[in-house]
Amino acid sequence: IDIERISGSPDVEYGVIFRYFSDDSYYTFMLNDSSQTFSVWINRNGEWYSLHDWSYNRSIQANAVNRLGISARGSRFVFFINGENVSTRSGTGPLSGRIGVTISAPNTGDSAVLRFANLELQGSR
Repeated sequence: IDIERISGSPDVEYGVIFRYFSDDSYYTFMLNDSSQTFSVWINRNGEWYSLHDWSYNRSIQANAVNRLGISARGSRFVFFINGENVSTRSGTGPLSGRIGVTISAPNTGDSAVLRFANLELQGSR
């Protein structure tokens, strides 16, 4: 998926929810283009666990379109930003589920306008 922050707070974090099973069982792949950082989280039974703590990555483009990719096979995940492999992790959450987009405003009053485009899904069994 291609994601661009059009306007708003530079503190806003955004990304992809995947393997959404319920409101308390899913993964997120998040980024903040202003700080050029990303993270990967699992919400398991309503508790958040980090699979990859917030980390700087030079492939993240500030104030520009960023393409996020996820390869998910079983419990193994490979995460891509703008074509670069930025992390490989294993998870203990759901093995299937829905996909969506997410925006998080960490500070009261923060807001942003984002553009999500070119969502592509490929699957196999």
